[in-house]
Amino acid sequence: MAKKKQYQIQLDYQVQQRKEFEFIAQTVITTYPRLVMGETQSEVTTIYLLVDRSQENQLYEAFSSWQLRCPSWQMSIGEALPPYHFLEE
Repeated sequence: MAKKKQYQIQLDYQVQQRKEFEFIAQTVITTYPRLVMGETQSEVTTIYLLVDRSQENQLYEAFSSWQLRCPSWQMSIGEALPPYHFLEE
């Protein structure tokens, strides 16, 4: 009985994570259509957003709300990458 309950808790958590990821992905795509999805490595997904510097404050505000809305995900904003990082070879 305890194993079944633990398994159900794990399944519920995975469903919650999947719903939160779908929310994040859809919100980011809608809000910032100029994005590049990075490769997923192990359990890390990287999303590169192309944002004008004048919109940085809006990004940080949106990011804070995403963190509150999706507590099962650990999210962070990295430093800006140089423009040539996005050039195709």
